[in-house]
Amino acid sequence: MKYLMSLFLIFTFFISNAHAIDKVIKIGYFESYPYVFKNKDGKADGLIVNSILKKINDNGNYNLEFIYFPLARGFHELHNGKIDILSITTDNLFLEIPVLHHSIPICQIPEYIFVTKNSNIKDYKNSHLFKNKVIGIRTGVTLPKYFEQKKNNITLSETSGEAPINKLLQKLINKRVDLLYLSNPKAGILEAKKNGWLNQLRIIKIGDFKTSIYIGFSKNLEPNVKDTINNIIIKDQDKLKISCDIFEN
Repeated sequence: MKYLMSLFLIFTFFISNAHAIDKVIKIGYFESYPYVFKNKDGKADGLIVNSILKKINDNGNYNLEFIYFPLARGFHELHNGKIDILSITTDNLFLEIPVLHHSIPICQIPEYIFVTKNSNIKDYKNSHLFKNKVIGIRTGVTLPKYFEQKKNNITLSETSGEAPINKLLQKLINKRVDLLYLSNPKAGILEAKKNGWLNQLRIIKIGDFKTSIYIGFSKNLEPNVKDTINNIIIKDQDKLKISCDIFEN
């Protein structure tokens, strides 16, 4: 009897510790440089990963499992509860779906479009600018309402898969689209700079429109994990805002 009791206590100890230490949080991510991206070692990296998500473990024993997805699939997995967190989302990335939850804003960034230097689009006055235009956009991104897509007879040219920002910039430079809309314009600027394309482009600010950057939450994510993430954002708000400046390297 004493032997059986000892076995029971040992079994209970290991089970309780497994639950305490091995709580897995599945975090989906896609390329949105420099906020989140897959580095040369094939691991999740970037501002949001290192300055926010990896700090979750400061207040708990979790196994953070980062899973790479194309943008649109990442939202599908979050929507269906297959992942607990999506590393980045914005106002124009499916936040209109009611079951999706998100952190407090990490920062706000102005809205921009990309055109070539010889484009007849010089500045933004109103949505008539976009009339009958072909706009390059990443699959999974929602064109903001101020474009008035239906009224202006806008055609979308979507790009997905590996290196979508690079592919979109090539579409623009090769005149397969009239302009680009990127929910993360900083990624476009850095990619163009890396490839020596920046001198071929004009980046136009769209009025006073802005988009907010968030971390997406599954509806099933534990409240204390949400609170931890929000508290990290609040604590480091000033540093995060500077890092979100699209013209800051």
